[in-house]
Amino acid sequence: MSSALFSKRAAAFAAALAAGAALSSAAGPAYAADSAHVAHAVTAGTIGDQPGPIFVTPDGTKALIMTDTVGNAVDPAISVVDTATDAVLATVPIKVLTQTLFFSPDGTVAYIVDREGDASALNLSTYALTTIATGELFDAHAALSPNGSELYVTGGISKPADKTVRVYNTATGALAHTYKIAGNPVTITVSADGTRAYVDVFVSKGVSNLVVINTANGETIATIPLTTPGKSKEFQLTFSPDGSKLFASPANFKTDEPQSGTTTVIDTATETVAEAVTLKGPVDLSPTGNVAYELPAGGGSPTAVKITVLNPVTLAETGTVTATVPLSELTFSPNGALAYGYWAGTGNAVAVIDATTGTAVGSIPGNLTSSVAFSPDSTRAYIANYGDNTVQVVDTATDTVIATIDGD
Repeated sequence: MSSALFSKRAAAFAAALAAGAALSSAAGPAYAADSAHVAHAVTAGTIGDQPGPIFVTPDGTKALIMTDTVGNAVDPAISVVDTATDAVLATVPIKVLTQTLFFSPDGTVAYIVDREGDASALNLSTYALTTIATGELFDAHAALSPNGSELYVTGGISKPADKTVRVYNTATGALAHTYKIAGNPVTITVSADGTRAYVDVFVSKGVSNLVVINTANGETIATIPLTTPGKSKEFQLTFSPDGSKLFASPANFKTDEPQSGTTTVIDTATETVAEAVTLKGPVDLSPTGNVAYELPAGGGSPTAVKITVLNPVTLAETGTVTATVPLSELTFSPNGALAYGYWAGTGNAVAVIDATTGTAVGSIPGNLTSSVAFSPDSTRAYIANYGDNTVQVVDTATDTVIATIDGD
C-alpha cells in the first residue's frame, strides 16, 4: 500500500546534530537537535504496549515497531529491534500516532510522518529523532522519492482544508516546492524514476480523482476520475513490479457495510485507464506481479475467509482461496511466495497462504493481531499482537514461532 503526508523549521536545519548525535555523511543528512524530542528518554529492553505497524530496514538488520497504536494513543513510540538477536535496542517516544514510515535508500535514517503532517528523521545509529517539518494537518499522507532526496506530504482531509502537496528536501529540511491541488490530496506515491507523483484527490462524497504531477515543474500531466464506494476518501495506490501499471483501489471498504467499489488500473505510459473493475473488497498485488488477491470486505464480524484470486493484469477472477481463519488484511513476502492474512484487531490467528499455488496451508496462533511484516529475504515474519503486547518472530520455512519479543 502506499501513502502521502507534510513548514516551520527550515532554518533550524543549517546546524548539525549535537556532538555524539550527528550523522556522518555516509549515514544521511544532518539536522539541528530537536529539544522537544531530546527531552524524552530513549530506553531499551522491551517494546511499548499495543504494538502495531512493523517496518524492516532494507538490509534486514533492524525492525521498527510502532507502539501504543490503538484508539487515542497516550504514549506512542517506535521500538527498534536487532533482528539477529531479537533484542530491543531502543524505544523512542514520538508525538502522535505515526501514519507512515520510509527508510533512506541506505537504510540509516527512518523518515516518519504522523497523522498531523509532522515529519521527523530517526537516526538508526544514535536514535536521535529530529523534526523535518510541522504540518498542522489532519490525516496527512506522504511518499519518499526513490533516491531519498525529497519527501512529499499531502494536505489530507485537513481542517481547514490544505489543498497542497508539499515537497521537503530531506538533506536540509527546507520546503522545496508547494503544489496546489484542486481538491483534498490524500494518498500519494512516486514513480520508480522519480519523475511523476500520483495523488489520490478527494473532491466530494463519491467523487475522487487521480492527479498525475510532473515532479520537475509541479504541472499536472493528467486528471483521472476514480469511482468511490459510499463515503470512501482514500485509495490504495500500488505499482506493478515493472511500473507499467498503477492500481487505485478503495482502501476503506467499510467492514460493517459491505459494498462494491471500482479498482482502476492506470497505464503509466499514457496515463489513461487500462481497466476499471467493480469488486467487493480491496486488491493486493504480489510484489512479483504473479497474482492479485481481492480481500473480503467483511460483514460486521470476523467471519470472512474467502479470497478471490485475480488476473494481475485484467483483474478478472481466476479462482478462490479459502483461508483457515478469517482475514481482512494480507501481507505478501517480498519474494511473492507467501501471503499472511489476519483480521485486524480482533483475529487470534494468522492464515498462511502459498501464493505460488493459491492454497491455504495453515495458520499461526496470535492474539488480536494488528500487523505483519517480512524480512527482505522473506525468511522471517514479524507478527504484532496487541492482545498480549508481543511481537512474534516466525521462521517462514516452517511457519513456526521461533521467538517472542515482549512489550510493557
